Amino acid sequence: MSIKFDSSAIEKEERNFRQLSLTKDQRNIVEALAEGLIQKIEISKLAAMGFMWRAVREWQVTNSMTLAQLEVSPPKERMLAVRQMSEIVKGYLINVLRNSEDENTVRRAADSMVSFYISKFSMR
Repeated sequence: MSIKFDSSAIEKEERNFRQLSLTKDQRNIVEALAEGLIQKIEISKLAAMGFMWRAVREWQVTNSMTLAQLEVSPPKERMLAVRQMSEIVKGYLINVLRNSEDENTVRRAADSMVSFYISKFSMR
């Protein structure tokens, strides 16, 4: 059974992400995190990147830190930041679910995104 999201919300994220102008490094980070997410749930990569970028921006504002600053932080701090961003993404995705019974699947997918990040990028 596949997860169903509000299609208009997904399309909106895709449109919003297409309009962004990110640096190469920003795009690489967002794309990598989105890749970890789409391995577990059926959502377009573009929409996943849109939700991820919104989470990154929210995290940056909350923590008064840029991605450039985060990139040079110790691995432990980067992993904590990605976990926090994952929680934000979970909230966004849960809000656009058509069926609340899929919440646990979304939670597991976001958690696997963190594991994906840790395995690929955390120790650089």
